[in-house]
Amino acid sequence: MTGHGSYGAYLQRIGKVEDPTCVHCGREVDTAEHAMFQCERWHRERTEMEAEVGERLFPANIINVALQSYDRWRTVMGKIHEIMQKKETDMRRREDREEG
Repeated sequence: MTGHGSYGAYLQRIGKVEDPTCVHCGREVDTAEHAMFQCERWHRERTEMEAEVGERLFPANIINVALQSYDRWRTVMGKIHEIMQKKETDMRRREDREEG
């Protein structure tokens, strides 16, 4: 997770948004870590991922868990990709509403 993409902190850094706060929860700066481990918007995806790998995931263990097997790697990377795609879709919808 590089932090590039539809994360408020990155979008602010490149001048696309003024406020890096998460548009989904409004409580934290939107970073990859916030989306993957804290934001309530992505709770279902997190819960599904943890159920599939069979343990609770944290920033400190997610890489080690993903590297334990090919199936775990696919699960973790798949959920990260799913969340990023949904964030990008949400961002495009917001941009369309603002332009329209």
